[in-house]
Amino acid sequence: MKKGLKITLIVISVLFTFIVLDTIQALVFNNSPILKLREFINGGNTYYIDKGLFVNHYYCANKEEKTIFKNKKYACSKLVITEEIKTIDNFYNTYLTKNNDIRKLKENYNIDDAIKDNIFIEANGIIYNSNLYDEFMNNYLDKNDTYLRIARTTVEGDIILYDLLFLENTDKLYLVIDNTRDEFSSDKEIKLQEYEKLIEYNNETILYNGDFQESLEKTKTYNLLYLENYIHNFDFSITKTNEDTGFKSYYKDREREIFLSGDINEFNIFLDNKQITLKEYITNSNKTLEECIKTITNKLNPDAILNDGGTIIYKSQTKDVMIIVKNTIEGNKDIYICPYSVYYTLNE
Repeated sequence: MKKGLKITLIVISVLFTFIVLDTIQALVFNNSPILKLREFINGGNTYYIDKGLFVNHYYCANKEEKTIFKNKKYACSKLVITEEIKTIDNFYNTYLTKNNDIRKLKENYNIDDAIKDNIFIEANGIIYNSNLYDEFMNNYLDKNDTYLRIARTTVEGDIILYDLLFLENTDKLYLVIDNTRDEFSSDKEIKLQEYEKLIEYNNETILYNGDFQESLEKTKTYNLLYLENYIHNFDFSITKTNEDTGFKSYYKDREREIFLSGDINEFNIFLDNKQITLKEYITNSNKTLEECIKTITNKLNPDAILNDGGTIIYKSQTKDVMIIVKNTIEGNKDIYICPYSVYYTLNE
């Protein structure tokens, strides 16, 4: 037997033995496998899953742990929060919030910090991480415990933070408001409020108690978010070609024109589980072209705002897309859509 082949067989044997022993120890002692990939679960009864080659190790929100073979399924027991939320200390003593105490944030916490922390943000009409809001709303409608941190900017550019918690056990919503960084607020404090219901109404997310219309008339509601041009169950993707012929005109109205790069075959819209083209979406919508584009860019992160009058570049590496919404001093309001990797110079 050749020396190289012998060494290869020895290495394979050692690896196989290690994997088998690792699998056995994980099953016998209910441990995580040493060779694993850890997947964190955002919300629900499972905190994370350690995925090995032959076994998965579940770490539950109620601190239960279970190792099973990959071909089997395991559901963590539901953790019910029974403690009443009467104080801010109570609020930050649940399994969803205990590692997110808003009082521990630095005094000069700003919108850049919020972006780095990957929380839901509404800043000057631009929305970041809309998937977190969708996830919260889906859990709320399904009556599952759920939590969302929100950052909003004021007209002056200051930041206000919110922690919103829904508990199945009490069927109530709890809102912590931190406006200590709002220089123009007359009552800089962190306070806790309790509400019975949440509704999306006239592009706003509103918290209220009792009858909605009565609360609305008596202005006893709390208007948490203003989500203009935001749509649930809305997504999009691009299909690409191998061509690269520069930008080509795709759609035009009286004020703006959309251009697709030559390597994009189509811009697809997914709305209520139906697939249509961007052109069909704009044509059949009762919204303006600008409003339709705003619905799309709400799903992206603004990467840069140019000092040419207000051109904004939106990007998403996950979706492999970049959208350049022109707004120059000279009056150029065209929209350019291309793959994420395309290099865009400030002079284009």
